Amino acid sequence: IPVSNGRGVGANDFRTAFRGITADYRERFEPQIAELRAKYANPTRQDPRLEQVLEAHVRTYVIDGMLSALRWVIVPSAPDEIENMIVEAQVDPAAGARRFMDYLGYEHGVDEPLLVVEAKRPTDFPIPANGSMETASALLSKWLADPNLAPALWNEWLPSLRNYVQSVVLRTGRFPVRTAITDGNWLVIFESPEDSFTPGRKLNPDYIHVFTSADEIIERYNRVFELLDQREVSRKAKELPPGAIRGAVGPGRVVSLLHALRLRYTRSETVGHLVQIGRASCRERV
Repeated sequence: IPVSNGRGVGANDFRTAFRGITADYRERFEPQIAELRAKYANPTRQDPRLEQVLEAHVRTYVIDGMLSALRWVIVPSAPDEIENMIVEAQVDPAAGARRFMDYLGYEHGVDEPLLVVEAKRPTDFPIPANGSMETASALLSKWLADPNLAPALWNEWLPSLRNYVQSVVLRTGRFPVRTAITDGNWLVIFESPEDSFTPGRKLNPDYIHVFTSADEIIERYNRVFELLDQREVSRKAKELPPGAIRGAVGPGRVVSLLHALRLRYTRSETVGHLVQIGRASCRERV
């Protein structure tokens, strides 16, 4: 399948694009960031707690490209593209300060949230110590149920992500189809945000998919594509009006269109009585 304007149109295209993005980041952009920081920043004023690479860098050089390879469009670059994602989408929770979601994928013409993505600055994914046999998905389930069990940062990130999802539900009456959190290297996908972020609900770890590194994303690329590709996600939406079909089906794949009339038959008691007129009958309302 051909790649158009840098947008992957299949799982293999996504893998190729993501592999190139991560290689460029490691070999070009990360060294440039370090070089410019050394040139322009005063090392005596640098807070040692701050990372050399920030969330903004990862979003610009990695996450934006990854989402583009999954057919999420922030700014259309071709006539056949339609925007379906907005950055820093404002959402007001039931209580507390106004929040801004890093990425919100949505369906055109429908009040249908499709994807909420939270971006984080580069950090190592926390692997359990002492050779724990517990899966990463099971760990995430425990951390969601009780954030106090989560390691540093995650005990803040997960409640914050839950707040975003619940605020979306509050404002739209619907859970997003998918939710994800990533630093551009590791990636966690919540296949069923309703299952993962409903308060008091027993979580099913099978709905939580963890990719602990970019290499694992590349290795399991097909699963990432199935879960996050825009058209795959759009097809899972509860409502798809005619105006949104273009977001789910590429124009080049349409062979023909059929116009039809949908009829609904019901039975009801007769109102009025029949009057015989010669060999014909008519209904007279009383």
